[in-house]
Order: sequence, then structure tokens, then C-alpha cells
Amino acid sequence: MPEVQTLRPLVSETELRLSVSDQPFSPFDGNLNKSGNFFHIKVSCVEVGRLHEKHAVYIRVYNNEEYSPKLQEEFGRPFKTGEFGVFSTQTSNPSNMILSLEVYHREDAGQLNSLGNCLISGSEMGPPRNASMVVTSREGSPVGLINVRTHAIRPWENVEMYSTLPKQTLKRPEKTQLCGHRGMGRTTREKSLLTGQSDRMTNPVPENTLAAFKEAHKVGLSFVEFDVHVTQDGVPIVFHDFETDLGIQQESCDKVLDLVTANVGCMSYKQIQVLRDLKENPDGTSKCDWICSFVEEYPEDRKPCPTLKEALENVSKDLAFHVEIKYPMKDEHGNKETISDVLDRNLVVDAVMDVIYKYGGARQILFSTFDPDLCVMLKLKQHRYPVLLANYGKTEKYASYEGLRCSSARIALNMVLAEKLEGINGHSDDYVADPSLVQQMHHEGLCLFVWGEDNNNPSYVQTLRELQVDYVITDRIGMMET
Repeated sequence: MPEVQTLRPLVSETELRLSVSDQPFSPFDGNLNKSGNFFHIKVSCVEVGRLHEKHAVYIRVYNNEEYSPKLQEEFGRPFKTGEFGVFSTQTSNPSNMILSLEVYHREDAGQLNSLGNCLISGSEMGPPRNASMVVTSREGSPVGLINVRTHAIRPWENVEMYSTLPKQTLKRPEKTQLCGHRGMGRTTREKSLLTGQSDRMTNPVPENTLAAFKEAHKVGLSFVEFDVHVTQDGVPIVFHDFETDLGIQQESCDKVLDLVTANVGCMSYKQIQVLRDLKENPDGTSKCDWICSFVEEYPEDRKPCPTLKEALENVSKDLAFHVEIKYPMKDEHGNKETISDVLDRNLVVDAVMDVIYKYGGARQILFSTFDPDLCVMLKLKQHRYPVLLANYGKTEKYASYEGLRCSSARIALNMVLAEKLEGINGHSDDYVADPSLVQQMHHEGLCLFVWGEDNNNPSYVQTLRELQVDYVITDRIGMMET
């Protein structure tokens, strides 16, 4: 029986990951590419100068049987359509590591033979990226292409400073609880996804503000969910959208200096303080009137874009924070959520953890994100706070995110089990359509938050209560029984 890996936070070591999905190897010889003919993949790792010493490489597969990380079999493992596997190793000297991907093939009913291999240097591995690599035979002839995803996860530099802090446990509530979306709920929406009609929220408290969080605590909520971006200079701020229309603000209202569409993650915090979000005025006044209003006219706790630090310091510690970390992704059609470059994932995670660990205190906090790579990093870089995978399956309401890991609620659950996450922040429709997912999560001791526009309908929320989901994220706090 292969040795099972015990997962622990990274301290001094970097984790090198190679991921494969579907049938990752395409042979140049068409005769090898027969239906039902699967190629075995095995990864080995050695250090330059110590080529005779092989480092342990673990494999986990996102399915119901093989999700626990374990050492590989002699000839690796075959991969077929719909499967996702991760090979990983940890090292304190990543730039000196060489990873070899070996491809094996079985002819008829005979034994497995090596077709060839390809090499990857640890020095070339950094942020997640997809690579198509040539596999060569022992004689040096090209035999095919293998598609892999490479990723190096380095340790958070402050992890040892906080290593003695106790781990927070995410306990399932006795009955379904409400979680305030962006505080007390979304403030405005131009058009409903369900009806296509204008559907403005009646919530008078601005979303994602200190006032919204304070009001949520006042009405008795135990949890609020909100979004965090990290600015270009490393400041985590509370804001939802990736891009927003902005106007330059000045103390004199003579004119608007400029209007721009900008990526929040590409601006410094100082720039965000200077620029104001352009929204349609409900009272009909001109955009210029709104743009040129002074920051000082807004009560302090109703100002947009508070920092995560301000939220932690100014909102009651009794209110738990569900912090969704935003990172731009591609959808299934290849469209990006933003065209601008943002910080490396390592920097984003480290910046958020610097603030959370310093100012979080005894507050219950959990992380979630739609980006699977970022989710794994949140888990490996720290031990204290629970991590959820945010996910949704195929739906007519939204374009799915790119990649097998984002394709369904079922594979999301398999990933959560494989990466030892604490639960899922999922689309409610997926669990209404397949209640067995809720049952399996309960069986595994996992926590389930659900989001979605239907969660603003009291009768739909009642259905979710009957399914015994743990937390319902909703905009209509005042209309629901808490």
C-alpha cells in the first residue's frame, strides 16, 4: 500500500505541483492513439548534484477513491477524460530540482513500457501556467506532447511568527443560518439575472461598507460574506467588482478631470482613495455632481472601499467574516474577467494573511475563492483559518470558468476532499438539483455555504433549509427569518 502523505502548512519548503487532466498525452504515432488506450503518467524528482537521491512525489486524483495524497505506483497511473490528477513534492531548494514526467504504454495485454519522458526545472516553475511539452524517447526521438499545469507555492514568510495560534474549527450550525451578502445585502443591480428586468435592491445601507457590517451584527447575523481585492501596493480592500468606472475627484467642483475604466487590483490604495466609483444617481442628479462631492460628505463608516484592516478593527469581534478573495479568471470561452495584469497569487495571499493574522484576533474568519490554485495556496500557506472552495456547475445564468476543476459541483467536492479543505461556497441551484451532494458533505464533516440570486426568495430559502445547507448567503436579510 503506497504511503499516504500527511498535509501540513509550508514553513521553509516550497511545494512544486504538476497537474494533468483528461488524457494529457497525445502521441505522434496515430497507431498508438486507439480508443480505450490510456497512457500511464509517472513523475519523479531529483536534485541537481544528488541525482541518485529521488525525492518523494505524491499523487492525488479528484475522485471518490483516490483523493488522499499517496506515493505513486511503479508505472504511475493512467488518465482518461474527466479526470484531474495532481503530482506534488516539497523542497527547500526548488531552483535545484528537476522533475521528470515519464509516459508508459501497454501494447495489447503485455507489460507497460516507457515511451519517453520530458523534464521540467524547478527554477522555471512559479505562478500557475499551462504548458505543452515534447516527450522524447530514450533515443532522443519526439514521441508526443503532454499537457501539464505547473505551479510553485512558496511559504508565507510570517508563518512561523503565528505558528502557535490555535486552529479555528468551522463547526456546522444546528440549523441553517443566514449570511449577509456584502454585509446587509447588495445595494443595487442594473438587471435581474432571473427576469431580465430592472431589479433594484431596497437595502439602504451601502454594500461592502463598515456600516453594512455593523448593521448585520445589530440585526443578529452571525456571519457576513464580502469580497477582498489586493491593490497594486499590497493593501487588501473590501470591494466586489474587478473593474469599475472611475472619475478623478478634486476639492474644487469646477470640472471632472478624467473618466476611466480601471482594474481595482492595478491601482494603489492612494489612487483608490482619490478616485470615486461612478454609479447612476437615484435622485437624478448628474454624474458630475456626484463625482465632485467631497469624501468628507460621506459618514466614515459608509465610505466605499474600506480596507480589510479597517473592517477587522471597527466591526464587533462577535461577527464572523467570510472573506472571499477575488482573483481574475477565464471563462469556458476564454474571456478574462479583466484584461489587466494583477499581482502574483503568492503576493495576494500573503498580503491578506498579513492583515488577517495581525488584526483578526479572536474573530471567527474563513477564506473562500473561485480560483482553485489560490484556494490550495490559502490552505498550504497557513493553518489557522478554514478554507472553502467557491464553485458553480453548468448553468444558463453564468458562463462556467475554464478548466475541469470548475466544471461541476461534484468535482468541486472531490477537490475539497483531496486538498483537505473545510467546505464549499457553492451555487444553491447545484444542491437543489442534487441533494445527495449535501448529504455527502455532511457525511464528510464539511461545511456548505450557498449563494445565488434565488436566495433572495423566501420560499427558495425554505427549500434550502429543508436540505439542511449550513449557511444561505442572501441580500434580503430583512425579509428572512434569521
